[in-house]
Amino acid sequence: MPILLFVFTLILLLGLLSYYLIFSCLSLPQEVPKQKVSISGVSIVICARNELENLRQNIPIWLKQQQIEFELVIVNHQSTDGSKAYLDDLKKQERRLKVVHIDRAQTSTLKGKRFPLSVGVENAQYDYLVLSDADCCPSSPNHLFHITKPLARGKDIVLGYSPYESRPGFVNHLVQYETTITALLYLSFARIGLPYMGVGRNLAYKKFLLSKDIFEESNTALGGDDDLIIGKIANGINTAISIHPETFIYSHPPESFSQWIKQKQRHYSTARQYDFFKILLIGGFGSLNFLFYISLLMMLFTKINLLIVLGLYLSKLFLFVMFNYKNLKVLKMLDLIPRVIYLDIVWIIFLVYNHLKSLKANNGWS
Repeated sequence: MPILLFVFTLILLLGLLSYYLIFSCLSLPQEVPKQKVSISGVSIVICARNELENLRQNIPIWLKQQQIEFELVIVNHQSTDGSKAYLDDLKKQERRLKVVHIDRAQTSTLKGKRFPLSVGVENAQYDYLVLSDADCCPSSPNHLFHITKPLARGKDIVLGYSPYESRPGFVNHLVQYETTITALLYLSFARIGLPYMGVGRNLAYKKFLLSKDIFEESNTALGGDDDLIIGKIANGINTAISIHPETFIYSHPPESFSQWIKQKQRHYSTARQYDFFKILLIGGFGSLNFLFYISLLMMLFTKINLLIVLGLYLSKLFLFVMFNYKNLKVLKMLDLIPRVIYLDIVWIIFLVYNHLKSLKANNGWS
């Protein structure tokens, strides 16, 4: 029995190693297509509901974008916090700002954020779109220039990276770790030609993709508009990733465990809408991690030497860091390395907890 358990744990470790090898593809040099088209301009589309303070803080930052013609489309979705008056006043001063108000009398069969997003797309002037959220801001005035480069080279979709702002405290460390793992998964799989999701805080599209039909086809859950739309239209040919540091979009992190758990429940409930192959492929990483730690726990109650258990645990962490050091450097997350020794276990505990809670979750655009 102890020998079989040991062998099983080694097999799990090899399974995790296969994912780490996929992750390592993320920071490999990308082939640059020779084809290039002219981008006349970009429409930034941001949906907001009761986000007055965030709009005040972040709109001026977005309006400082350089090197490319753009407009900023703000869809004010039934706000009651004074956003309408602020946006209308600001629109008089800034020609590149376009404001679309959705009042309470306007309804749609589209669930969650799909309705305001579809309104924003419909009102966008340009054929190239960059999507973000009201509580997000670009890390550089060259964000639009860099995030749209793959579109200019013939791609239809660009998946960007959106970390949370760094704050002191254990909650933020865990949020940063989970966000990094998620980014390693969806960005590296897209890098090898298997895109399955994107983060709505940092996406770029060619406008023709976001048709009314696509919004209807992805209208199967309250949340997850970004994931489900990407799942419908993205493939290994039309999708690129961008991890250039000037394309990072930062947003406010959850400030408590309860806030973070609620957010993740929405994401996990959406994952049930993926096709079986993608559920198997992406869910495999969490499952392998979970089974690995369960095996280590079982070893503690057998005659297997404690040093062997510790050795297997440290081997897992070492392999993760070894294959992802360059990725963590690119994503500006090297400070997570010394914290991996405890965050990895805690992440698995909350991963399981959130998946169980998501079975009853019904969270959407708010």
